[in-house]
Amino acid sequence: MGPNQFAIDPLAVPVSSSDLETSIEWESPLMSSTDASHPLNSETRVAKGSLSVGERETEPRFAFGKNWSKFLKLLDEERIQMARASLQQMLDLENLQGKACLDIGSGSGLFSLAAARLGADSLVSFDYDKDSVAC
Repeated sequence: MGPNQFAIDPLAVPVSSSDLETSIEWESPLMSSTDASHPLNSETRVAKGSLSVGERETEPRFAFGKNWSKFLKLLDEERIQMARASLQQMLDLENLQGKACLDIGSGSGLFSLAAARLGADSLVSFDYDKDSVAC
């Protein structure tokens, strides 16, 4: 795989139709597989447009992105090394060569940076908070 190519489509979302507020118009199946245990089986699809699961957020929420922006001002090599060591310990791996990483709710992106420095072959990092993404 080359740069900006991923083993899975980061927009693929396994969703149970009973969990959805509204009906969903589906694209064609992302991948067909006869192996039901395969993570991208025929039930994995890409939804057209946006979808909503559960109740809509109505109360103000903590501004995580603004907090991460402040944190980044304190980011230094020592903190990056601590994040690397944390990933190595948690995953019981020396490096991430040959691995693909998905950082959901990446916040400041610290652990995405650590995964990249550990040699991840591909990395998808995203956050819902627009201020986090702006970091």
